[in-house]
Amino acid sequence: MSHCAAYGCTNYRKKEECKSKSFFKFPVKNPGLLKAWLKMIRRENFKPSAHSLICSDHFEDTCFEYQPFTNRRQLKRGSIPTIFVFIKKASSRRILDRCSFNPREMEPNTTSAGTQTDTFGEVIDMLSQKDIAIEKLISTKEINFIPENIHGDTQMKCVTSFTIKEFYCIYRFLQIEDDLSMGAKRRPIDRFTDVLYEKLKLQDVFPSKDQVFRYMPPPFRMYCKNVRIIVDCTEIEVQKPSSPKEQQMTFSRYKNANTFKGMIGITPNGAISFISELFTGSISDKEVFIRSKLMDRFRAK
Repeated sequence: MSHCAAYGCTNYRKKEECKSKSFFKFPVKNPGLLKAWLKMIRRENFKPSAHSLICSDHFEDTCFEYQPFTNRRQLKRGSIPTIFVFIKKASSRRILDRCSFNPREMEPNTTSAGTQTDTFGEVIDMLSQKDIAIEKLISTKEINFIPENIHGDTQMKCVTSFTIKEFYCIYRFLQIEDDLSMGAKRRPIDRFTDVLYEKLKLQDVFPSKDQVFRYMPPPFRMYCKNVRIIVDCTEIEVQKPSSPKEQQMTFSRYKNANTFKGMIGITPNGAISFISELFTGSISDKEVFIRSKLMDRFRAK
């Protein structure tokens, strides 16, 4: 099937004017995500096959990612078509939320029959409540950043990603006595993050060999008991510098963009145990590993 399955769409893969468009298969192997697609398409009694297609015209630009070098367009995991002839254009905030669903939430439920999960409609309702909470925070005239001025876990999570109880625990640990909004042009949450970083970086979270083995999952104990850390490099895309020298230093051939590169490590049970400093994107992963001085931590332990 080479036609787009969306209602009212006449795009056809072999059409000359459709060569610049992309066609995507329905997620038939993911029933949860497939149900969300069908709900948005609104075609009664339509049962997509493994060959059914929908064109890129029905997805927002934020739902796409492009492969390096080939620049081939593909869908981000969990993306949902939102543009149809019977749907008004959604707000940008709602579009971003729809395109950032956690794929695990859309996979079929494998828990017991007594476990209740959120439906797609309930997820959309929660996103609407989040939008309303953010708008209330934006429209408020209160500028002092103190916990007493934020009411409810929803508002607190919108600002800090913590519940009120969690925020108070961190607030007391940091012993922040001054008003974070006084005498600074930066946002209070930015200053709060700086204080959090300066205090927490003093805590050594790198575990000893005995601690790693104590919490090691059984499969690792059976086959990889000497593993202490699992590392991987990651890159953060940044704005293109104005200096040609800095452009060359930060340009990553892998990402085909200007980036900073760092290395993160986890223990076999999944706990983050190491985060390196950031380096310019032009250096290799091997060089990042050497400069991170991770091996010195093993010698120290």
